[in-house]
Amino acid sequence: MRVQFMTWGWKTHFFPLVPLAWAFRLAGHDVRVVSQPTLIPTITEAGLPAVPAGPALDQALLQRGYRYLVAEEGTRPLEWPDLRKHGIWTLAPYLRIAEAMLADSLDFTRAWRPDLIVYEATTYAGPMVAALLDIPAVRHGWGVDYSYLFHEFAHEALAPHRAALKLDAIDTLGVATVDPCPRSMQIGPTEHVDADVRRLWMRYIPYNGPGVVPAWLAEPPERRRICVTWGYVVGSFYRRSFRIGDVLRALKGVDAEIVAAVPPGAREEIGQVPEGMRVVEGVPLQLILPTCDLFVSQGGLGGMMTAMSCGIPQLVLPPVPDQVLNARQLARTGAGRFAFLEETGPDKLAGLVDDLLGTPAYGLAAGRLRAESAAQPTPDLVARTLTELAFAGSTR
Repeated sequence: MRVQFMTWGWKTHFFPLVPLAWAFRLAGHDVRVVSQPTLIPTITEAGLPAVPAGPALDQALLQRGYRYLVAEEGTRPLEWPDLRKHGIWTLAPYLRIAEAMLADSLDFTRAWRPDLIVYEATTYAGPMVAALLDIPAVRHGWGVDYSYLFHEFAHEALAPHRAALKLDAIDTLGVATVDPCPRSMQIGPTEHVDADVRRLWMRYIPYNGPGVVPAWLAEPPERRRICVTWGYVVGSFYRRSFRIGDVLRALKGVDAEIVAAVPPGAREEIGQVPEGMRVVEGVPLQLILPTCDLFVSQGGLGGMMTAMSCGIPQLVLPPVPDQVLNARQLARTGAGRFAFLEETGPDKLAGLVDDLLGTPAYGLAAGRLRAESAAQPTPDLVARTLTELAFAGSTR
C-alpha cells in the first residue's frame, strides 16, 4: 500500500506524525511525506522520503497578524473564546499555506496514486487533494485537539476554494482522526461536541528530532532534576512572552538541578544564568525528560506530551491561546499546574515548583496519565486499522 503523509513546514507539527509513518514503513508499506521546502531536511533527518510542495513561505510573516493580536489584547494571554469572535480569520494562515502547497501536491498525488492520505490537522491541502482524487484521508492530531475548534468555520472559510476546485465539500476532519492524546487529557463534551470525529486512539511515542546523548545525561542525577524550556514556537516568535532567563533566575533557590533546554544558538538570549544551572542547546527532550522530576515549559504539545509519556509532573506558563488550553487540560488531570507568567513573581514561581516537587499527588496523577497513554494502541496497530480502512473505503 502507498501512504502519503502531508504536513506544512513547521517541525513541531511534523514530529507527531513520525511514529505512524515509520509504523507503515516497518509493515512493508511505501511512504512519502509531502511538505513545504523548508521542512525537507527535517523530514529526511527522520529517515523518511520527502516531497517538496509549493514555495517556501515566510512563516514569521504569516504569523504576524496573530502575534499582533496576542500582543495588543492585554497582558494575560488570549484564550479560544477571545479568538473565536474573529471567525474565519482563525484559519487564515493555514489557508494561505494550503494554497501554496496545493498545485505541487496535486501533481505528485496524481502521479503517485497513494491508497491513503494522512494529513496533519491544519494542513488543509491534504483533504483538498483527497477530495479531488477520491482518496481516503485521515487527520492526525498532535495532542489536545485545539485544531478541532476551527472546524465550525471551515466550511465558510473554504468556500472560495471549493468553488475554484468545483467541490461540493472539503471535509477537514477526514474519515478518522489519529489521536495520540490520552482520553482524560483530550477536550471533552463540556467544551464542545465532537461526535462527528471518529477517533483512533494511539499511544504517544515521543520524537523531538535527532540528537546526540551528552555524557552527563548518561549518568544518574545526584538530586532532583528540573528541565526548563521555551519550546520551538515560543523560541521563534514569542520570546518576550516567555522569558526563560527570568524563569531560571526565579528558581535559583530551589533545591534541585536545573537544566535549561534551548534551540541551537539560543544560549546568549537567556542572559545571566545562576551558578550551577546547566544550559543545553539542541538536545531533544525525549533524551532529557526521562531523567527529570519536573518539567517547566510554555505548554507546547511536543514538550508536554513527551513529559506526559515520562510520567513526570509539569508546570506550564502559557503565553498563547492553544498553550493555555493545553495547560488547562493538563491541570484537569491533576498531573500539573499552570500560571500566567505576567502575573507570577519570582517567589510565587519558586513556590509553585516547590509544591509540585513536594506534593506526591502530582506525581501519582502523572503516572496515571503515562499508564493511560501506554494502554492506547501502538502505532503499528493503528497502521493496521488504517490499512483496513483504506481498502474498505477506496472506490478506485
